[in-house]
Amino acid sequence: MSDKASSEYRGEAAAAAFEQVLQAERAAEAAVAACREQAATLLAEAAEGRRRLREEVDARIAAGRLRLTRKADQRVAALEQEAADLAEPPALDAAAMARIGRAVALLADELIEGD
Repeated sequence: MSDKASSEYRGEAAAAAFEQVLQAERAAEAAVAACREQAATLLAEAAEGRRRLREEVDARIAAGRLRLTRKADQRVAALEQEAADLAEPPALDAAAMARIGRAVALLADELIEGD
């Protein structure tokens, strides 16, 4: 091979090698771009998942608060009714009044005659 042919061959080999480097660089840039797109997609999906989870948690908390509020309201109403029932003396029918009268009379007799 002549020096000129050898020089041309080395030039062509260098150009081919340089082209391979450029192709590898383009492939790497494309891979990096694809990774960036994938990362952006994953971040968007994670953000959406976080938003849905937050909504679900907020809904559960609201439902729990509502249940507790209703339960507390029912308990307060029951206690208020119980207090109202205790504030009024029970209604006594005629038979109950007669029993009380007899008990009072017996107690009075015992106190008087007990000396």
